[in-house]
Amino acid sequence: MKKPTALGIYGGIGSMLCAARQSGFKIIGNIEPRSYFHTGTFEKNFPEAEMARKYEAFEFRDTPQIDVVFAHPSCGNHSSLNTTGKKENKNKDPGDIPNLIKYLIGVRPRFFVVDNLPKMLNVVPMSVWRKAFPDYDVVPELVSNYHYGNAQLKRVRLFIIGSLKKEKFRFRPGEEEWNVSVKDVIGDLIDAYGHMDNHQKHTVKNLCLKATHMKKRHHRSTWKEVRDYFREKPEGYVLRYHNSDDDKTSTNLRPGFKKTYWNKHCHVLIGTNPCVHPKTCLPLSLRERMRLMGFPDDFVLVGSRLEKDGTWDHTRNSLMIRQTGKCVPLEFVRYLSNQIRCHLEGKKFMSSGERLHKSNPLIDQQRRR
Repeated sequence: MKKPTALGIYGGIGSMLCAARQSGFKIIGNIEPRSYFHTGTFEKNFPEAEMARKYEAFEFRDTPQIDVVFAHPSCGNHSSLNTTGKKENKNKDPGDIPNLIKYLIGVRPRFFVVDNLPKMLNVVPMSVWRKAFPDYDVVPELVSNYHYGNAQLKRVRLFIIGSLKKEKFRFRPGEEEWNVSVKDVIGDLIDAYGHMDNHQKHTVKNLCLKATHMKKRHHRSTWKEVRDYFREKPEGYVLRYHNSDDDKTSTNLRPGFKKTYWNKHCHVLIGTNPCVHPKTCLPLSLRERMRLMGFPDDFVLVGSRLEKDGTWDHTRNSLMIRQTGKCVPLEFVRYLSNQIRCHLEGKKFMSSGERLHKSNPLIDQQRRR
């Protein structure tokens, strides 16, 4: 039987496409305008597929109708980290969504799957999606990645699932209580530094710019000082920094720069501040981050910069950190890809239909409308 086909649009390094490939899809390409994803990672892991920076440059000639398009356009403008002060206005910016909709109309796949944050619906409501795709059933779904097997408890996302009306497809959820811990996912990697791709010990010599003001105002800490700082802190602790010259007790939190748990869930990995390993008290390696995103170990990031002694530095590899932080966890996408593949092949897909995560009022309101 011929494999169903999948294309990425704003597909990043190919996290959603990796999950689709695991589910039996043939990956034909990725249209990715964002420059920070162009380090060679997609080409390394999908040598059979085409990588294009522009929609117009992608080779569509002689391509049959694509079965599924997977997309995860940037979500920073709708992130809870950008909802205070002057940054509030950024939430009105639709970002990449208008271009994505235009490209989807041009491709006209049988299905499309879009990952973003629920607040995106404040800017591009479902009425816009349904007007743009009159021949599609377009449904918003709240997805708790943790309840599909990922270790990040609060990585809750909006998925917009579109299918041609003639497909008569209805998504069925299948959330479960997995209780996956960080130890379960990366516990074996503590003794594997230097023995696998993207997994080196972190340097303790260099300065950590994200920890500036940690000890006192204007003090610049080394990674060794950061390690010693977190060794004395409990799991779940967020780095504090001094925000005033006059009041030494006045501190702010550095969002995302926290010591994660070991025998519990992982905190959400972001593309800027480091997530601190609960045992080493240094940033998680790229391989550990990839594992926590659900990637297999043979998926290799290209572009890492190592120190002369073979260690790596979170700051010097900020581009790679950004790539991993902006990935989509593979577990749910694999679940959905399996469901779509079964539909395409006329097979029955077994699902519990369970939703365990609490509902989102915004998504519920849009669904009712």
